[in-house]
Amino acid sequence: MKKLLFATLILFLTSCSLTNSGDITKTDILFLGDTSFGENYQENLDESILETQGYDYSLEQFTSMLDSSEVVISNLETPLTDLEESPLEDQKSYVHWSDTAKATKAYKKANITVFSLANNHSMDYGTEGLEQTLETLEENQMTAFGAGLTEDEAMEPYIYGDIAVIASFEFKESYDEEYNFYADENTAGVNQLSVVQITEQIQTLREENPDYFIIIFPHWGDNYSDANTNQKLLAHQLIDAGADLILGHGAHIMQEVESYKDKWVIYSIGNFMFNSPGRYEKYDVEPYSLIARIVELGQRKFLQLYPIYTDNTVTNYQSRFATEEEFEEVYEELQQDGLKRGKNSYGYYVRVSL
Repeated sequence: MKKLLFATLILFLTSCSLTNSGDITKTDILFLGDTSFGENYQENLDESILETQGYDYSLEQFTSMLDSSEVVISNLETPLTDLEESPLEDQKSYVHWSDTAKATKAYKKANITVFSLANNHSMDYGTEGLEQTLETLEENQMTAFGAGLTEDEAMEPYIYGDIAVIASFEFKESYDEEYNFYADENTAGVNQLSVVQITEQIQTLREENPDYFIIIFPHWGDNYSDANTNQKLLAHQLIDAGADLILGHGAHIMQEVESYKDKWVIYSIGNFMFNSPGRYEKYDVEPYSLIARIVELGQRKFLQLYPIYTDNTVTNYQSRFATEEEFEEVYEELQQDGLKRGKNSYGYYVRVSL
C-alpha cells in the first residue's frame, strides 16, 4: 500500500512539474529581445540607475527564469567597447556603447551568454568597436553570432543540439551606404537579411542534419509600430524557404503573431532589458514585450511567450513579468487560433505547438 501511495505521489508531482512549472524538459532555451544596459542613455540622465543601483538591478525580476534555462540567447543592441569616439557620432541619431567589464560580468552572472549582433547598433563604433565586442565576448566564454569580420563569419548560425538559429538585420539603404554596417566578402559587419542567402543556408543545414529545427532571428520593422508590409513579405518568404519559426525583434514593442503554413511568425518580441527612457507615451503604444521560451517534451517542441512590462519610466528601469490584468490585454491582442494560455512559477504565458 505504501509503495502504491509513493508511486501515485511521484506521478502527481511529475504531472505538476510538466504542466505547471515546465521544469522537466529535454530542451529549455530562452530568446530575449533588444538588450542593453544603456550607458549612452544613462550618462545623460540626472541620475544614472547604473550608478545608484548597479548593473544587476535591471535583471533582478528575471533571475529565476534565466538561471534555470540551458541557453539564453539575446539581441545585444550595443557594441561592448571603451573606445572614446565613434566614427558615426555626427551622422547617426543614436550611438550605443556598453562597458566591456561591468556589462559582461552582469550578463554572465545572469546566465545570458549567447548574443546576436545582427542589428542596427553593433557597428556604432565601426569595425574597431565590433572587433572589441567579439574579443570581449570570447574572452568571457560567451558566444556571438550574426556579425563578424567577414561575410562568412557574419552568416554563421548558432547551433545548439538540433536547433539552428540564423540572425540577420534587414536591409536599409542608409546602413549600407552611409554607415557601412553590412559584412561582405572582406569587410566586417552584420549579417544582412537576404532571402536568397538564407534559403541557401537552410538548404546547407538540412543537408548536414535533416532534423534541424531552424529559427530565423531577424532585427527588422519600425519602432513602436505594428509589423509592416515588408516584414510580412519577408516572413512568408523565409517560411517558404524552409524556416520552422521566426522570432523577430527591433520594434521595441511586442508585435502581432501569425500562423503561416502551420509555422509561427512572432514579428517582434520587443525589448528585454533596454535602459533608455523609451517613447511609449509619445507613440501612444502599450509597453509590452515578450520573452520566448522553447521547451521540448519528448519529441514535441512548444513555444511559450511570456509578456513583460518594459516602460522604464514606470518600472524605474526594472522590467518585470506582466500582471494578470496586463496578461489579459496581451492575450486579447495576440489572439490567434492555436494559442493556448498558461501560468507557471515564472508568470503568465501563451503557448503554441511547434
